[in-house]
Amino acid sequence: MLIFESKTNTLKVQIDTLIILIIIKKMSDFSAAYHLKTSNKQDVLDLFERAKLTGYTFEPVNGWTTFVTEIDGFTSDVKITNVNTGILVFFDRTNDFLGWGFEVFENETLIGEYSIHADEENLHIKNTTNNTVLSKIIDSSKIDILNKLLNPSSIKAAHENGDYEFANLVGLENIEWISFMQIDCNLEEYEVERV
Repeated sequence: MLIFESKTNTLKVQIDTLIILIIIKKMSDFSAAYHLKTSNKQDVLDLFERAKLTGYTFEPVNGWTTFVTEIDGFTSDVKITNVNTGILVFFDRTNDFLGWGFEVFENETLIGEYSIHADEENLHIKNTTNNTVLSKIIDSSKIDILNKLLNPSSIKAAHENGDYEFANLVGLENIEWISFMQIDCNLEEYEVERV
């Protein structure tokens, strides 16, 4: 957050905002958002209140409520996770290259995380999940399918089956162009509630 002490800086803020908007419009799709396992949006509003943060929340879909906070970034923030009282997934992804991941929290505890990216020759995977963790976010009948997705046999397989397939299996709908800055700069394009 920028705070200026004089009115002469108003123009600079407007120019900076315009530059950010131009950059965002030219970037490829990326997302970084929280998904609380709940069909009750009030649970997310309560989480915002406990965290003393602002942001945006979507309507619940498939038993998940997506939200972003003013603390924009590609990692979860303790201001949210330390006051979480349910199953929370932080999911980030980009279309520029193979790169996506997620963290799963049960209450304030990180119970598993996954990330994947590739260089020209190798896949790099970090996976601390297990079937118990995955059963918190997906129906147990789909765990084997998810485990196969999380452990691709090649870079080609990772590109073909990745972030979209993960989101589909878990039931996450709001995964494209989702971040606080993206929504804040293009509010007319989103059906969200400001918190």
